[in-house]
Amino acid sequence: MTPARTASGSGAEGSGGRPMNSLNPATTSLTPSMALIIPDGDEIADKEIAEHAAAEKMLKALEKADAGTPEFSTLLIELMADVRLHIREEEQDLFPALAEHADLAELFELGDKVQAAKQKAPTRPHPSAPDRPPLNKLLAPGTGFVDRIRDHLSGRGSG
Repeated sequence: MTPARTASGSGAEGSGGRPMNSLNPATTSLTPSMALIIPDGDEIADKEIAEHAAAEKMLKALEKADAGTPEFSTLLIELMADVRLHIREEEQDLFPALAEHADLAELFELGDKVQAAKQKAPTRPHPSAPDRPPLNKLLAPGTGFVDRIRDHLSGRGSG
């Protein structure tokens, strides 16, 4: 068990046409802070990272599967169930814990970090990409840039 810190410190389309794997900005922005702010935050962060990695793998499998096959349907149903559960856990457990243990300035800083990360985040699943600092933070902006070029050239997300 990790005690809370004692001093304040510093595919499938989602909303807005962004792929669902834009969950990564929340992971890369929030997980380091979870370990510092929330009791047992390191365990929660590890669980978040594992769930996001599993979703990335399912998204990649969905990209490869034919939409009319039972495999595609099974993967989609499983992904939808996992994402709904993940969102429910974040809304009912993670976000309230952050609100309880972080001060207002920290919450605004975390929100700003998530928004900034979304602007640079990959738009396609990359299940083999690093999912822990520092490599994920170093590589994601370049990967996101290449993804946005691919999206532009293919017309993905422009309609």
